[in-house]
Amino acid sequence: MKNLQKILKRGTALALAVMMTAGFMPTQSEKVSFAKDAPKLSSVSSNDNERTYSFKSKKEIKKQNKKAESLPSEYDLRDVNGKNYVTQVKFQNPFTSCWSFAAIGACEESWLYEKGITNEQYKEINNGKELNLSEKAVVWYLFHGITKEDVCDDVPASQVGEGADFSELEKENINAAYGTGGALFFVSNLFSSGFGPKSEDMRFKGEDNEYPYAYWGKNKWTEWDTYCNETIREKAEDYMRNMYMASGREPQTEEGFQAWFAELKKTYEEKGNGDGGPYCAVDDWTIPVDHEHRTDVNFAGLQESRVLPSPAKHDENEVFTDYDEAGINAIKSEVYKGRAVSIGYKSDQSRPGQTIGKYPFINTETWAHYTYRPDVPASHAVTIVGYDDNYSSENFLTGKDKDGYDRNPQKNGAFICKNSWGSVNDETEGKHNYKDWGINGSGYFYLSYYDKSIQLPESFDFYTDKDADAPKSNQYYVSQYDFLPCEKVQSVNIEEESSMANVFTAQHDQKLSYFSTQTGTPNTEVNYEIYKLNDNYANPKDGQLLESGTSVCDYGGYHRIALKDEHPLAKGEKFSVVVTQKVPDDSTASKYSYEILFNKADRVLEADDGKATLEGVVNKGESYGCYGGEWEDWTVLISLVDAEAKAREKDFVYDNPSIKAYSIPLSSNTIKITHDGKTKNITSKAASFKVKNKMVHSFTISRKGKGKISIIKKSSKKLNKYFDLKGTKVVVKKNAPKGKYKFTVTVAKNSGYKKTTSKVVTISVL
Repeated sequence: MKNLQKILKRGTALALAVMMTAGFMPTQSEKVSFAKDAPKLSSVSSNDNERTYSFKSKKEIKKQNKKAESLPSEYDLRDVNGKNYVTQVKFQNPFTSCWSFAAIGACEESWLYEKGITNEQYKEINNGKELNLSEKAVVWYLFHGITKEDVCDDVPASQVGEGADFSELEKENINAAYGTGGALFFVSNLFSSGFGPKSEDMRFKGEDNEYPYAYWGKNKWTEWDTYCNETIREKAEDYMRNMYMASGREPQTEEGFQAWFAELKKTYEEKGNGDGGPYCAVDDWTIPVDHEHRTDVNFAGLQESRVLPSPAKHDENEVFTDYDEAGINAIKSEVYKGRAVSIGYKSDQSRPGQTIGKYPFINTETWAHYTYRPDVPASHAVTIVGYDDNYSSENFLTGKDKDGYDRNPQKNGAFICKNSWGSVNDETEGKHNYKDWGINGSGYFYLSYYDKSIQLPESFDFYTDKDADAPKSNQYYVSQYDFLPCEKVQSVNIEEESSMANVFTAQHDQKLSYFSTQTGTPNTEVNYEIYKLNDNYANPKDGQLLESGTSVCDYGGYHRIALKDEHPLAKGEKFSVVVTQKVPDDSTASKYSYEILFNKADRVLEADDGKATLEGVVNKGESYGCYGGEWEDWTVLISLVDAEAKAREKDFVYDNPSIKAYSIPLSSNTIKITHDGKTKNITSKAASFKVKNKMVHSFTISRKGKGKISIIKKSSKKLNKYFDLKGTKVVVKKNAPKGKYKFTVTVAKNSGYKKTTSKVVTISVL
């Protein structure tokens, strides 16, 4: 294990800064490539500092770009042969939660397309309401860690305390979580754990807020109330004062604020309450934290998230280094398949209506955006719903800025982006999403393929009834340990075979049907093994091999993979999922490398009102890592990584490997008994028959599968000797004494079915 410890120690050397502006947290994934006898860190080339999720093989890049040649030159999910699969533009105010709007937008569009339902058709089916998934629930549950009330089949008690803790900040501001910057990859973490997405139309009758996931507070106060409702005046003034001071407006004085507040109040009083504007930040936006709200009412199940290569490459300091044509083509390919893509980039503003800074990147006449400076990190997130290869570079700003940077992209081509800053086409009651921004006020704009700030493009694929491998049951158990909102993935690439594993305990009699893993590099080959472990297992492979297989994942991200067979497990049995990931890498002698992923997050989250903490919970015996044939507990490995990070003055928390197992409950067998042409189901209801004692009577027992049949005689000892089970038949002897012969039938656990015992069967011999 010393070799692995050495590699993991070196792997922490590339610790990266994280910034939060305009509600978006740029995320840098770490990648370290080491051979068996690796050089010291100081001699590692700068190429090893590139983020993960990019192709490592030139051969694979050529394949990706070759595929793109067959794509049409333009495509728009708002008009696919006259059909619209895009929901209306929303308005993220009053909070800095663009990252959740970008991801939810990608989810809505992708689900509609996969389902084969246009936006208009969905509204027809649902009484005029369009698909509206909850951004509010995403923010809330990402930033509220696991509690005792969350514990259920899918959330083990061992993980209580994992996640974000806003309790100190919420003493002053109950909505503190909504003012926290977020990473796009957070959403994959959340949905892969079975915590969403949620529908804003989901109702909980009898609660103070019957629609807790809707993007409003409990009282439905609006922006009009912020200025004109005397009931909330003091709270609103405090909130708006902070906004005023943070905006950089002059003069930065109380008198200046009061004058500004009075002017806005006058404007809203003149407008009246007919158009209340977006909902108010001083309302109560809390959602209950328990498993009924967090886990039990999901709108859809996540099959896969695809973290695509970025069109713009950056170094560890978030500085642009080069373009990646494979990243452009990956986004186009996903959009063409009907999967909208969330993406981060550097915006001119942090909210609509804000004055553009000294380096404008958007042409507000054409609404064409190009971040031409290489040294500005992403600050905002939006949803890509289309592309146009021929969109002219002349539509962007021209000339040079004062530092000599060319403001015009050198080539044509742009993505069509859906923002979250409102639209004049708002159809909501009260016009809560109304804002004149974007092309003709629509809320859309063009983003150059060659924007230098683009990062972390990601698409989402949910199960629908059109998927051949969709779960056969809506009820399934998730075995998992990783609930930490991770914005980073540390990808350690090794030439010698390396594996990760999680060990789980079956909570019920169940059938293991799927597993999932997370990859950090496109075209990763995932080799998996499923074991039922021995009682005193020495490592995650010490037991009966139930299944092994291989699946190739096109891109990085979360991937749920259907097993070839369903494997019955009895309650209390230990089982493991072992994952070995191989990455095509023509920079190595063997042409590939092995990949181990460490999910990690900064220990402190920056919120509007201060700092919140993040905690990871990794217990001994849950997870393991293997290098060179040696298995070591994951707690040992992350303690090494953590110690090295602290030595470099970096403070991170770490999680278990993102390996999950999905099981469906074993079904109760249906037991039937037949006599003289009459069949009765005795699984849940008692049955009785009347016969005469002048002849032999045979009662046939039937069940599904091949589970062994047995009976328990419940009659007197005197009568019991006159009937018995022979194969699948209960036989009552000729001339059996008159009386009531009672018994139950049990079918042993078998493939797909748990042990099942019938109700009492009574045979009355007359």
